[in-house]
Formats: sequence, C-alpha cells, structure tokens
Amino acid sequence: MKTKRFLTIQFILILLYPAGSLAYLGLSGRAIGLAGSYIAMARGADAPRWNPANLGLSDNPEYSYKFLSFGLYLGNNSFSTSLYNSYFTTGDSLTYQDKLDIMDNISKDGLILNLNTRLDIFNFSAGRFAFSLSGVEAFKLSFAKEYLSIALLGNVPERDYRFETTGGAGWTGLQATFSYAWPLRLRLFREFAVGGNLSYFRGFYYADAMDTKGHFIVLPDSSIFNTEVNLYTATGGDGISVDLGMAGVVNDRWAVGLVLFNVFGRVIWDSNVRKIEEVVFLNTNLARPLEDIYGLEESSRKISYTTSKFPVLLRAGVRYVASETTVIAGDIEEGFSTLPGVTYIPRFSCGVDYQWQSWLPLRVGGSIGGLEGFELAFGFGLKLPRFVFDFGIAGIGGVGNGAQGIKLGIDLVSSM
Repeated sequence: MKTKRFLTIQFILILLYPAGSLAYLGLSGRAIGLAGSYIAMARGADAPRWNPANLGLSDNPEYSYKFLSFGLYLGNNSFSTSLYNSYFTTGDSLTYQDKLDIMDNISKDGLILNLNTRLDIFNFSAGRFAFSLSGVEAFKLSFAKEYLSIALLGNVPERDYRFETTGGAGWTGLQATFSYAWPLRLRLFREFAVGGNLSYFRGFYYADAMDTKGHFIVLPDSSIFNTEVNLYTATGGDGISVDLGMAGVVNDRWAVGLVLFNVFGRVIWDSNVRKIEEVVFLNTNLARPLEDIYGLEESSRKISYTTSKFPVLLRAGVRYVASETTVIAGDIEEGFSTLPGVTYIPRFSCGVDYQWQSWLPLRVGGSIGGLEGFELAFGFGLKLPRFVFDFGIAGIGGVGNGAQGIKLGIDLVSSM
C-alpha cells in the first residue's frame, strides 16, 4: 500500500502540477486579439479585470452586461506542433543529433506546461460600479530537464542529475469581484479616476508541492537515487484579493492607465487539509546492509490550515487614437515574485484596433518577454444590434504549427 501511494504522489508531481494567479486570468476576446494591450482601453464589464479605474471615465458605458465570456490559455515553454511532427511522426528513429536538438529546445528550468481557464457566470457594470462572478482554474505541469535528458540520452556515469525544478502549486474555484471607481481632478489630465477591485475567492481544490528535492547518479560501484516530497492538499478554502488602479485621459488622442494587482491577496485553505511527506532512496551497492540499499519513509497527516498567496503584478498601458478608425495601444507588465503565474521578466505588448467596417473591427497585436516569451495575436468583433461579439486568438512562441501554445477568448457583450 505504501509503495502504491508513493507512486501515486510521484505521478501527481511529475504529470499534474498546478499553478496560477488571479491576476493572470485576464482572458477576454478583445484583449487577447490585442495581445493584452488593454489597460487603457477596457471599458464597462471588461474594465475590472484590466483596470477598475476606467469605470470612472466619461466614455464608460452607463450599463454593460456580458452574456458570454470564456477564456483559455494552454501552452508550454519548449515544444511546438512543428517540432513534434519533425521528430516524432516521420517513422524514423531519432539520431543522437536529433536528441541533442530536442534537448536544446528545453530551457534550464525544464519543461513547463500551463493551463488557465476562466468562465464568467455573471458579469455587469452600472456606471462606476461593476460586479462579476467567474469560475477560474489554473494548472502548471513541470518536468525537470534532467528527466528528459535521461529519457532521451540515457544517464552519463558520475553525472549528478538533480530534479529540484519539478514542482508547483495551484487551485480551482469561484471568484466574485466588486469594483468601483472615483473620478478626481488632476491638473495633468483632462479626466482622471482611481478605482479598485475587492475579490472574494472560494476555493474548491488546492495542491502545493513547491518543496521537492531529488537526485540520481551512477557511480562505478553503484547507482544512487533519492527524492523528498512535501505535498499539501485541500478541498476548500476562502480568500480575498485587492487590486488598485488609476486611469487618465490626456486629450482626445491619448489615455494612460496603471494597475497593481493583488496588493493584498491570499487564501486560507482549511477544509480537508493534509500534509503528505515522502522520502525514498535507492543504492544498488549490494555490499551495503539491506536497510541501506532501499528505504521508504512516508507520512500523511491532517493539519488545521495552510495558506497560499496571489502574486503581486504591475501593469501599465497607453492608448493612442490615430484616426477615427484606428486605435493603437501598448502595455508593460512586471511581476514582483517567483510565485506561480508571474515572472520577474517584463512583458511588452502592442496592439492595433482597426474599424474596417462600422460593424467589423479587426485586431492584431504582439508581445515579447514575460511568461509567454513571444506572442502574436489576431481578433475581430461583430457589432450586432445591441450586442457586440468579440473573438481573439494568440499563438505563444510562434504562429500556426510553430506555436508552443494558444490563447483563446470569446465574449458576447451588451452595452448602452
């Protein structure tokens, strides 16, 4: 039974590591089509997710309601469909050089897979106030590069393979957000507003296995393998987060925005919380006593609670109205921790919204840096009587078969 439980934990750690951030789940059709260049452009029911201060500007709609809003982010940091087809669908055996080329595509942090989804259940704005109720989840799958090196190239004698980059944390749940904005007078701007979000999060599932250690080495007289795992799980928790933003309109052409997400944000997980600890070692030197050849220690105990933090994230943006049909926007994003869902690497994005027909806006955008590395996005809208349908799609790390992931957003909004 112990061995079975240990293998189950290893399977979770290697294949099903979750991670995520409420701040990172700004997945909407128009925003994705602009590669996330949306801080200074979001209005109505879209504003809270990007900049709650925009609710206080004069061009914010009096009423806005989202009938449908779904967003998806699925990607990895190493492989594309094109690379997979080149090496694994030809029917030929991999050469040694092929294996080296594959390993070159994997970063030193290992192979990282991400899945974030968001579905708005109820989302509306009325003047300066907005409310949204969303189902959210975020998962991260993390493989140490050394695992793949052993699988492809075999083990090198006396090389110490370390597996510390295998790990992660994450959750699923419901998020309810209350937003409000206050217009203020500021000399530098024709219009200026500040705003904030107060979000309540009800968590359904949580797992945290950030603290993992392990290594493998082949010596002349033996092979040594050991790993240590600390896994926290919970099936319920409650938390809050606070976002603060500002928005300014300089003139008819220029507008700016600045948002600090998760100024405060944490969840207390207190339902069915367990801490599972596993230590296993193997030494194939048969000259050693039996108890020194193989060992397994494990414990699973219930604890009262554990906490998780939402990472602090800064976003700033600018919007320029180039003509009656063309709007250009640019954003910068910066994380302030190494928690899952953010990075210290800044992300720069730029997008163009072109009103090709009065009923058909077209969008294109791109970004570099951040979690995605490189992103190219496209989108469009359909302005129907009393409704607007927005669609956006983005390739992460490339385009088409060269992409390492995808973002997808769909919205159906009514505004007046």
